[in-house]
Amino acid sequence: MHSQLSQQREEAVFAALVFGHGQPSTATAQFFESFGQIVSQFARPMLYLHGDGHRWVRDTALKVRQLQRIQVDQGGKASPLLISVTDNALHPFVVDRRLPDTRSSSSAALPQALEPAEYLRRSGKD
Repeated sequence: MHSQLSQQREEAVFAALVFGHGQPSTATAQFFESFGQIVSQFARPMLYLHGDGHRWVRDTALKVRQLQRIQVDQGGKASPLLISVTDNALHPFVVDRRLPDTRSSSSAALPQALEPAEYLRRSGKD
């Protein structure tokens, strides 16, 4: 991961999204200590998206300013999640966790994703 992020830092990447399963805990402390150092060196916004805790959590993780963490709800308990990566330094990740649940209706289509600027305008965050 370190070499990948080092290479991307040099290639004008604005933000990164990392998917995982484990949550920060004593059992995963060694990984997350290393991960926190890597994220600090990356020096760009990063979102760590994971399961494992089975309830919604969104916070700043590992005391690393540019690292956000989202722990998703247990599968089957929540609606689909849409994450947009923007080039907005204040809101690099736009998260919509209120998409309609289409599991019960095969004819329902997912809504069209909003462009980040439009999402921010509609939500009053611009």
